[in-house]
Amino acid sequence: MPEATWREEFATPEALTDWEPSRFISCTDASWIVTGVGVKHDSACSAVEYPEGLDAGSILRTREAEFDGGWLVARVYATDDDGVGLIYGVDKFTYYRASVDLATRLARLDLADTGHGVPYQAMEPTLDKYNTPLADALADTPQARWFLLAVRWAGGTHELYVDGQLVLTAKDSVLGPGRFGLYAYGMFDLRIDWIATYPDGPVPWEPLP
Repeated sequence: MPEATWREEFATPEALTDWEPSRFISCTDASWIVTGVGVKHDSACSAVEYPEGLDAGSILRTREAEFDGGWLVARVYATDDDGVGLIYGVDKFTYYRASVDLATRLARLDLADTGHGVPYQAMEPTLDKYNTPLADALADTPQARWFLLAVRWAGGTHELYVDGQLVLTAKDSVLGPGRFGLYAYGMFDLRIDWIATYPDGPVPWEPLP
């Protein structure tokens, strides 16, 4: 198995000093906290509270570390059936978002935009019309157990994997290397054990307990 080029274990609260949370206005009660099971997303949001077309959620992204291609992998556990994903290629306003919805079993890749031309750290609600869907597909999305969510990014090719299974592929070259992180949508109990980057090459799966 290849050695990780970057890895965060979320072992202590101090780990979050290297991360920046950003919350959409409709999800202002959401929080990311380090617990005994890694970093946990605890949201007070409910899907029924979102105005039609509002793409609500919250993001935890690196302050400085960048992802320039290869593999981005996270070990994830979700007890409820909303959305979880990885973001990468983050620049001032836009980023790639690879996500799965545990309720609809839909996996998708979007070129996401803040939609209002404001700096990322002052993000306003993102409207669907400002996102560019790149691909979507049905996928087996595990609930109430640990699973691996991964993106392989090589040149203009993007691949999304769930537990080592390729679920979708897309082509896009708008964004280059940038910061990266985690995305949650309406998750009351989402846990991330670790997140890591690996060089492109063999699939970097780790055994799961």
